[in-house]
Amino acid sequence: MKMGPLIGNSGTLQPGKYQGGEQRQIGLVLCDRFALADMAIIVEAFRALNAAMMRHETHAVRYDVRLLSSAGGRITSSSSVCVWTDSVESLVAADSFRAIMLSGGSGIRDLLRNNQFSRWLHRVQENCDLLVAIGESSVALAQMGRLTHDIALASLNSHPCKNRQTQVISADGAISAAVAVIKGEHGDVIATQIAKSIDPQFSPGLTDDIRRGIAATLSQPIQDAAHWICANGNRDISLDEVAQIAAMSSRNFLRRFKQEVGMKPSEYLLKVRLDMACRLLAQTRLPVEKIARRSGINGGGRLSKLFREHLQLTPTEYRVEHSDMEHDRKRSGG
Repeated sequence: MKMGPLIGNSGTLQPGKYQGGEQRQIGLVLCDRFALADMAIIVEAFRALNAAMMRHETHAVRYDVRLLSSAGGRITSSSSVCVWTDSVESLVAADSFRAIMLSGGSGIRDLLRNNQFSRWLHRVQENCDLLVAIGESSVALAQMGRLTHDIALASLNSHPCKNRQTQVISADGAISAAVAVIKGEHGDVIATQIAKSIDPQFSPGLTDDIRRGIAATLSQPIQDAAHWICANGNRDISLDEVAQIAAMSSRNFLRRFKQEVGMKPSEYLLKVRLDMACRLLAQTRLPVEKIARRSGINGGGRLSKLFREHLQLTPTEYRVEHSDMEHDRKRSGG
């Protein structure tokens, strides 16, 4: 087998003169034929976060991304570049990790069938705060029955689960995965800033991950219902009406939707409406009151309250923060 160049696993993310403070570990599990670009994006995201933390003395925290694999040693990417990884079993207990991220790649199914890794992953789900499945790994986990009842969305408004189990997030790509972790640690604003430093065109949609990534893990009736809610979120919608789209009774639909999506249909509808409002704020100059009505929300006051609750911003603050990027994108033809 032809081996590519080797990248080491020591000293990851050491931005400048770190003077101590809390250190938090992020485990990035790689499998054969992983996407090298995804690994680079995640490493860069936490390097940028470390640099941002160093600029604020009140946040004495440093993130260390550890590259992991089932057996440790060399792992070869899809572009034939090799990286050196630590064995998951050779490191300290799983609860020392702030988050574990499973990379995509065509080797993910073989990894998940590995008994040693499966036992370790089970321990992670009992002790680690957050498990992020990226790309193919989320599909593989769902098909193998490992994405259970606490699926959350890798979008900037998802909130950590309050139970003892790991919060499981399905992310469509590396940036979404990094944003999900950083958002849980430091909030929406910092997460968005870090994402934009890597991809200036990054724009967080509150329901984009269902539409793009997690949809592959949903049954067809629930997919149909979620898409219908997206298309009709600006008007009054009843549970019975959405259940008819899925050809289910209201009770069965409510149970299935919450089980597969990780939230009630009413909660998803609210996210859809906030998403509509976010896009209108960034892309138009409509007044807030009119945007609220067009998004199915009863008045500008209600919209402002929801924005503060879910995004920690007012609608006006959101518009200022996101409209410049939208205008730049249009000028560049993006």
